[in-house]
Amino acid sequence: MHLDTPQRKAAFLITTAVLAIGSLISISRSALAEKAGTADDVSSLRRAAEMESRNAARHHWLGRVALFVDQDPATAVRELEETTRLNPWIVDYWLDLALACKAAGDAAGESRALDRALRAEPKNLNAAVSEGQFYLSRGDTPAAMARFRQVLENDPPDPISVIDTCWRATRSASAVLEALPARADLHFRLLELLVRHQQPEAAAQVWSALIALHQPLDSGNPVAYVDWLIQLKQPQQARAAWDQIQASDQGSSGSSANQASLVNAGFEDDLRNAGFDWRFNNTGGVVLFQDDDNPHNGHRSLAITYNGASTTDAGVWQLFPARPGDSMHLGAYARTKDLLAAIAPRLAVEDFYSHTLIATGPEIPASSSWQPTSFDFTVPSDSHLLAIRIVQGTQPTRAKGTLWLDDFQLSIVPPAAAP
Repeated sequence: MHLDTPQRKAAFLITTAVLAIGSLISISRSALAEKAGTADDVSSLRRAAEMESRNAARHHWLGRVALFVDQDPATAVRELEETTRLNPWIVDYWLDLALACKAAGDAAGESRALDRALRAEPKNLNAAVSEGQFYLSRGDTPAAMARFRQVLENDPPDPISVIDTCWRATRSASAVLEALPARADLHFRLLELLVRHQQPEAAAQVWSALIALHQPLDSGNPVAYVDWLIQLKQPQQARAAWDQIQASDQGSSGSSANQASLVNAGFEDDLRNAGFDWRFNNTGGVVLFQDDDNPHNGHRSLAITYNGASTTDAGVWQLFPARPGDSMHLGAYARTKDLLAAIAPRLAVEDFYSHTLIATGPEIPASSSWQPTSFDFTVPSDSHLLAIRIVQGTQPTRAKGTLWLDDFQLSIVPPAAAP
């Protein structure tokens, strides 16, 4: 623009002045609005909104004050609707509007606001959880579980709280399973929750669903579930779960083992000290270890070294479920070295829950070579879970030396044929 005439110079100066004044007014209004908007009283917030009527944040604050301070849901809805009209892309605006609609008793408005919150930010955890809870409050469990499934599919930072919300709202394992993606880790979180709440029937449903995934079980502690079932006096269910764990580890079909079969009967695998594998504790008078140098068959045996202290038990045992009335046979191979004992060790079977001794075998003789030892017994009418042990007597007695055991066998003895 050429300022070559007085008229053009004057026009330029006037235009510049008008723009400067307009800018100054705008800046002043924004400054005043900002000052009013940071005040504590509602009137100042309202003045700020009047000065900047197209500023969504001003209306948002007015809406929140009306909702949470004044407890005026109608005003809150009006202000928050204006907020979302001015800026529909902020998820928190829609969530606050949903809360205001809920307080006003407007379920349809609450639903619309929650839906718009997820449309504004599809992976927002708070929005999805809020919508899921809305559906729960309306009794629409399938829709709620669908929303919670969306949440869990997006790896929330605290999936347990989402799963817990589903469980507390429904108390139904089948309903909560609808919210779980096909992932073993999330099924384990639900299983652990049900174990804590002592819900065996619901836990059994979740366990079945977990096994049906055919995924590795290393994202949880499946043996803890087995031990819990044992504590609940459900040995048959516990053994079935144990067999499923072993099948999963081995990649087999998952068929249950024979009821009388023992786990790690030849001590070839490391002792797991849990479930239906060999368990052990430190009695103070005995040292246990798996011996690679003295097997009966295979590559290992179990060595029990007595140190001369008084004891009644070698501190090693294995559980097995049993049917009352069954006749059974227990056997193993044993050898000793320098074993001195007032009462020699022997195999024994006891009721795991009552600790009642059911039967004992013959004393294991001192022998440097492997010798069989065995006995028969009948399962009592009130016994369902038995334990194999290595005992001496009912009173503590001293023993010193080493006992090796290997190749345990347990079998059900068929009834004798009628004459």
